[in-house]
Amino acid sequence: MPYLVASTEGHIINTSSVNGFWASLGGFPHTSYSAAKFAVKRVLRSLNPRF
Repeated sequence: MPYLVASTEGHIINTSSVNGFWASLGGFPHTSYSAAKFAVKRVLRSLNPRF
């Protein structure tokens, strides 16, 4: 991250899946996978205002 912050431009590219949206629905057989995808989306979204 220090190099990205120091540069004048840069991009963070996130690859996720639709399962990230299903993490909060419950009852889905792949709950851990869905929760991990949801977490990746939220962490990157929380970084967005800073950069």
